[in-house]
Amino acid sequence: MKIKDIALSAAYVGQRVVKAICVGAQEVWSAVKYIVFKDPVVEQICVTNWGDGVGITEEQAAAVTGIGTVFKDNKEITSFDEFEKFVNVKSFIVTGYTFYGCSNLESITIPEGITDMGVATFWNCKNLKSVKFPKKITRYGEYCFAGCTNLTYAPFPEGLEYVAGFNESGLTGHIILPKSVKAIGSFANTKITHIEIPDSITTINGPNFNSCSQLASVKFPNNLTGIGSAAFQYCALEHVDIPSTVTEIADYAFFYGIKGDTIIVRAITPPSAGAQIFQNFKGLIYVPDQSVQAYREASGWLDYADKIWPMEGYLYGLVKFADPAVEAICVANWDTNGTGFLNKEDAKAVTSLGAVFYGNTEITSFEELGEFTSVINIPNNCFKNCTSLASIDVSNIQEIGSYAFSGCESLTNINLGESVKKIESAAFSGCSSLVIEELNAPNLEELSADSTFGGVKVINIVNLGRVTTIGGFSSHSELKSVILNEGLLELGWGAFRYCSSLSSITLPSTITKLNNYCLEGCWALKSVKCLATTPPELGSEVFTTVTIIYVPDASVDAYKAKEGWSTYADRIKPLSEYVEA
Repeated sequence: MKIKDIALSAAYVGQRVVKAICVGAQEVWSAVKYIVFKDPVVEQICVTNWGDGVGITEEQAAAVTGIGTVFKDNKEITSFDEFEKFVNVKSFIVTGYTFYGCSNLESITIPEGITDMGVATFWNCKNLKSVKFPKKITRYGEYCFAGCTNLTYAPFPEGLEYVAGFNESGLTGHIILPKSVKAIGSFANTKITHIEIPDSITTINGPNFNSCSQLASVKFPNNLTGIGSAAFQYCALEHVDIPSTVTEIADYAFFYGIKGDTIIVRAITPPSAGAQIFQNFKGLIYVPDQSVQAYREASGWLDYADKIWPMEGYLYGLVKFADPAVEAICVANWDTNGTGFLNKEDAKAVTSLGAVFYGNTEITSFEELGEFTSVINIPNNCFKNCTSLASIDVSNIQEIGSYAFSGCESLTNINLGESVKKIESAAFSGCSSLVIEELNAPNLEELSADSTFGGVKVINIVNLGRVTTIGGFSSHSELKSVILNEGLLELGWGAFRYCSSLSSITLPSTITKLNNYCLEGCWALKSVKCLATTPPELGSEVFTTVTIIYVPDASVDAYKAKEGWSTYADRIKPLSEYVEA
C-alpha cells in the first residue's frame, strides 16, 4: 500500500498544525501538536536540529538529551522560554559556552532537570534580563553568567554546592549563600550590596569580590582562614570584622575597599599580611587588647601601626590623645583595665584631675579633656607652670581654680564655654602667648579681680554673664571694647586701668559703684555711657582721660551734683545727645 502525505496546511491553529494524511482513496485526518515559539530564529534552529522539518512537538523536544552549541554566538535570538519543554536535557554541554555570545538574548526558561548551570553558559549575554531558574540548583560554574550586565537576580537555594560565574553581571542586592555551599568563585564587578558567606567556606580567593563598588558589608564565615589577593579591592565596605581563625590576608586584599572607619581583627596572633592590605583606609583597626604591640610590630602591619588600637576601644570607645605625654599620665592614673590605653568609660569615671599635671613641662595639648565629662572643676595649681602646654579644651568646665594655668607661657588656645561659672585669682596669670579675641562666658557668676588674666591678650569682652563685680584687667593694652551685662554692680579697683586701646564701654543701669582708678589711663576712651538713673558711688581718678560722660537725660542734674561726679560736671551730657562714632 502506497502512503502519500499531503501537507494541507502549515498554519498554526492555536498550538496545532493540521496535516492531512491520505491512505489510498480514504482520507484519515490527524492533528499534530507543535510547540509555538515566540522567537522564529530559535524555532528554526530547534526544528532543524530536533524537529520533523515542519515543527517540533513536545514529544520530540522531550527526546532531546543535549543541545550542544547550536546557539553559541548567535546574535539574532531574543527569547527561549520554550526551552522548558526540553525536559530530558539534564545538563549544559560539559565543555561549556552553550549560549555564549548570544548578546540579544533577553529571556530564557531553564528546564527543571538542569541543576548545574555549566561553564560560560551565558557568558556575554549582555541583554539577558529574565531567567526562570529551576527549583533545584547545585552548581553555578565559572563564567556561567559573566558579562550578563542586565541580569540582576539569581537564586541561591539550599543544596547549592558551588557558586561562581557572576563576574561583571548585573547581580544586585543582599546575597545569602546557603550552608550547603562548599566553594565560591567570582562575584567581581557586580552590584551586590551585602553578602553572607556560610561557615563551610574556609578561604576567600582573590579577586572574588574585586570592584564590587556597592558592596557595603560581608558576613565572614567563622572558620575562615585566608583572604586572597585583591579579594575586596575597590569595594565600599562600611565595617569589616575578620574572624579569629584567619591566619593570612594576602596582597591588596582590601586595597581601596573600605569606606567605613572600623576594622576588627579578632586573631590573637597577627595574621600574615601582604602588601597594602588596607591601603587608603582612614579609620582604626581594633585587635585583641593583649596583642596591640604584636600587631604594631608585625610585618605587613607596620604601615598601620598608628591605626591599631585595643578591642576595648571598639567596645567602649577609646580616648584618642594627640599628645603622648598627656596620654601616658592619663593611662598611668586612670586605666582601670591595665591595657595601656584609656577608654571613654574610664575617662567618664574620673572626677578630679588632682595634681598629676602640675609643673609638667612636656605636655603640649589636652583637647581630649572634654571626654572627662565628670570633671567639672580645674583645681588650684592644676596646670601651673606647664610651660609647653599650648591648647586645652575647657568647654565643659564650671570652675577654674586659683593659678590653675599660671605660668603656661605657651598656651595659645583655650575655649571658655557656656559651662564656666567661676574663675578664681591668677587663673591665667603669666599666659603670655594666650590671645582671646572675644571673652565670652555667658553663664559666668564669679570672676576674681586678682590678676585673673594677667599677661593674657584679651581683645574684646563680649559677655561676662551674671558677674556682679569686675576687676583684674589692668594694663591690658590690647583690649578694645567691653560690653558689660545688666546685673553688674561694681567695677573693682583699677579694673580697666591703663587699658590704652579701650575705646568703647557702656556702664549698665544696674551699676552702683565705680572704684578708684577703674578707668584711669584709658587714653582711647573719649566718651562713656552710664545708663544708671541713680549716680553710682564714684572713686577717685576714674575719668581722667574721658572727655564726655553720657547719662540719662532726667539724671543729668543729679550726676552733676553728686559727690565725686561734680568734678566732671562740665563733661556730663544727656544720653539724647549721644552720637555713635
